[in-house]
Amino acid sequence: MKKMTLFAAVLFMMAAVLSSCGAKKQVAQNNQSSAESGKILGQEIDLPCVLESMDDENYFRDMGIATSINMQSARTSALQAAQDMIMQKLGGYVEGLSESYSRSVAGQAQQEKVQRLMEADMNKVVKEHINNAQKTCEKMYDKGAEGYTSFIAIQIPVKKLVDSMANVLSEDEELQIEFNREQFRKYAEEKQKKMLEAQQNKR
Repeated sequence: MKKMTLFAAVLFMMAAVLSSCGAKKQVAQNNQSSAESGKILGQEIDLPCVLESMDDENYFRDMGIATSINMQSARTSALQAAQDMIMQKLGGYVEGLSESYSRSVAGQAQQEKVQRLMEADMNKVVKEHINNAQKTCEKMYDKGAEGYTSFIAIQIPVKKLVDSMANVLSEDEELQIEFNREQFRKYAEEKQKKMLEAQQNKR
């Protein structure tokens, strides 16, 4: 009788061990599946300064992000990145605006020349405004051994930029056109509206 009891106890212990191993294997498989899913989907990150980097009818905006061991280097690089982003965005704006306006005021033979001169003038104005752009948001994060990560958003007033462009273009005698401020502003508003619509469609 004792032998039977001892034998039953051994069988019970073996079953418990096997069950435990099976559970551990299942947990390991689940963890592996979760890890693989994480690698595919990635980790969601809440970016600071996002709302402050979105264009609206009054401002052109953008944001730069940079990481560096040195805090000041991170700030400088983030600001430069924001300036580069907004310069790239406004490059398309300037090209479209100069093309539309030059087509309306210059003859077919002169359009290419007028457009080229307009773009050169307008890009100079854009660079000046970018260098003096207002910061709308700045966040700094200490990443420990990785250094510092800086987020900086900047903005440029649309009306002030367009007025500056109009002033420069109206004084450029090389353009050899009769510059119409109101017509220029109208084209500027149309181009900005299309930019905003395109951005909203991407969200």
